[in-house]
Amino acid sequence: MSIQVILNRLAGFYSQKRREIAIFFAVCAISAVSFLAGYYAAGGCPPPIYISTSDNQQVRIR
Repeated sequence: MSIQVILNRLAGFYSQKRREIAIFFAVCAISAVSFLAGYYAAGGCPPPIYISTSDNQQVRIR
């Protein structure tokens, strides 16, 4: 099962308004994976990570 099929099924479960929420959670999951990858690559000492929210605010994670 490809990622596109999974995303299409997720989009089918949500209405148009909730699709943005699903995308937001997908971005959070990708950010968490990249954060962990950077954490181990940096030997447990990653730089601060910033996430841009939908209203163009930057949220500092660490």
